[in-house]
Amino acid sequence: MTHVLLQTAHHLLREARTGARLLGVQFASASHRFFIDAGGDHRSTVLLAGSGRSGTTWVSEIINFDHRYRYMFEPFHSDKVRRCKAFGSLTYLRPDARDEERLSVARSVLGGKIRAGWVDRYNKTWLSKDRLVKDIRANLFLKWLSVNFPGMPVVLLLRHPLATVASRLSLHWQPLTDAYLSNHDLVEDHLGGVAQEMAGTIDPFEQQMFRWCVETIVPLRQFAAGEIHLAFYEGFVDDPDREIAMLFNHIGRDYDPRALGELSIPSSQVRRRKSAISMHRDPLTQWRDEITPAQVRRALRILGLFGLDRIYNDDPMPDTDAARAILAK
Repeated sequence: MTHVLLQTAHHLLREARTGARLLGVQFASASHRFFIDAGGDHRSTVLLAGSGRSGTTWVSEIINFDHRYRYMFEPFHSDKVRRCKAFGSLTYLRPDARDEERLSVARSVLGGKIRAGWVDRYNKTWLSKDRLVKDIRANLFLKWLSVNFPGMPVVLLLRHPLATVASRLSLHWQPLTDAYLSNHDLVEDHLGGVAQEMAGTIDPFEQQMFRWCVETIVPLRQFAAGEIHLAFYEGFVDDPDREIAMLFNHIGRDYDPRALGELSIPSSQVRRRKSAISMHRDPLTQWRDEITPAQVRRALRILGLFGLDRIYNDDPMPDTDAARAILAK
């Protein structure tokens, strides 16, 4: 029965494509509304998480180079997706938390039940059995999602904090210090030793460094080795064959060298902000032109408070083994 339905769907989509050619740009501009999600529950979904400005959009386009997935962009953005209001601007959930309202919302997201212009704005497939959810707001409840939706591949993308912070500062991102410190569970579980120093920080650079550290240390501490795949932005730049092969293995795909084609194409987010990056500069060392030596020293001290200086320091490349060692503990 399913085979017959898919054949019928393919026929209807061929007719839709013909109509799209006749209607031209007007139809194409609304094409995110016209697709069939034939996937099942959350096990048909790959979840890609990471801090904002870490390259998640770029990596999502590498994963979805062949438009195999229905691409769901930032579905947990509560200001853009009405159904996700329960998650607010900052949500931290302990892995064993029972929250039926958020659980229902997450089930709708990961099961592909939510449709929205914001979520499907970059989706380019008409018919899919698989989904790719890309979100920069899920780090603090990523383990909670994994516990409640087992069998779903989860990927956490990391990028050098100085590169990430330099990008955020250029775009005037707001700090989340007050929101972090007002969350009792988050402070009790992860910020007890640094809360006082965080509260006394007013420098935007240091505030963004603390933000990166919180978004990074929480999932690293909560997940065990084998439960999540750590991907590294620097790996996609320096050794893309290896980085893509490991990523594809985790999400159950065979390595396909065609994915390398996306490496030379700036992500849709970068294309929208052409001034935010120069394609003629080394993306691994560009931050050195934007971050002062004094800021580097301050960054290393903050990283040390969380033990994250074992992964990132003033070298542009990460210590990937150190990151995985944190997971193992």
